[in-house]
Amino acid sequence: MTEAHHYFDERDQPLPEWDGVWRKLAAFFGSDTPPHITLKQFSGNGGRFDGRSQTIVISDTAPAKRVVQIVAHESAHLGLYRVTRGASATEPFRFFDEGYSDIVGKTIAGENMTNHKRFALAIASAQVKARALGFAQVQNWSSYAGNLPSQGNDYAYPVGSSFVYFVIDSFGEKRLFDFFRDVGETRDLDLSFQQVFGLGAAAAEQRWKDYVVKEAVPEAPLTIIEMVPANNSTDIPIDIAELHVKFSVPMMPTICVSTPCGNTGVCYTNASWTDDRTLVIRTDSKLLPGATYKLALGSDAHRCHLTSVGGARLPTTPWVFTTKKADSTPLT
Repeated sequence: MTEAHHYFDERDQPLPEWDGVWRKLAAFFGSDTPPHITLKQFSGNGGRFDGRSQTIVISDTAPAKRVVQIVAHESAHLGLYRVTRGASATEPFRFFDEGYSDIVGKTIAGENMTNHKRFALAIASAQVKARALGFAQVQNWSSYAGNLPSQGNDYAYPVGSSFVYFVIDSFGEKRLFDFFRDVGETRDLDLSFQQVFGLGAAAAEQRWKDYVVKEAVPEAPLTIIEMVPANNSTDIPIDIAELHVKFSVPMMPTICVSTPCGNTGVCYTNASWTDDRTLVIRTDSKLLPGATYKLALGSDAHRCHLTSVGGARLPTTPWVFTTKKADSTPLT
């Protein structure tokens, strides 16, 4: 008998608010969609999964806009765990496990997947040109990607996704799942390539490299074309309700703005992309007169950066402005 619900908390109580995510997950995994997923929370970043217990664990501080993506991403890991009989969770195959889960998670969360693909191929193409892409590297996933993306390895997940796009575009999505299942049988990348695609790993790697270099879309240089208020500007009205920054090229929808609260920061509750080139920050309240406000686009300390669709990273960029002083003219 099929369960009415598919996500459950630690006490095995149903979580019907996640039924919509499960239905979308089933469009990818069909009969391999996990029928009973336990969802827990933890104090940390991102998410985790345990294929044996069919459990996902998500951060209790994850931004609301990212929660759906995290739940879908971690649930996709569980689906692949079933398809590959656990092989996808092992070191040599985590590169395609993370790549496919990234695609599934972002698709279910409603991201622009045309931009995602362009971003993944641009990052992978740059890695090819740097002679840093190949199965020898990605199959050592703990070194290649670590446990979380960071300033040094944030190319890893897009590279994993680029491999999935390569297989789908070259052989079709059905063959991708044939490959997943075969890896579950062989636990051998070269043998599964031979059996499913008629290619050895070396030939498949070269075709993957050729694909990402050929399909990557050239992009104009990433620059900031407008900041409102302008950087280092003065006499800004204290009742300004909105700040915005415009870029020269389409951007990935990550929001990464660093600012302290208090008299020298702009505390805000609503930052969003109004289009793929414009990031808007709505202030919480009136600013103080005669105060200098300091923000930064990106944060090296938090390993967070604004990135173009073509894979260019904006260096952490200070954004400073000073409000107009209070009118001190005495009344007569």
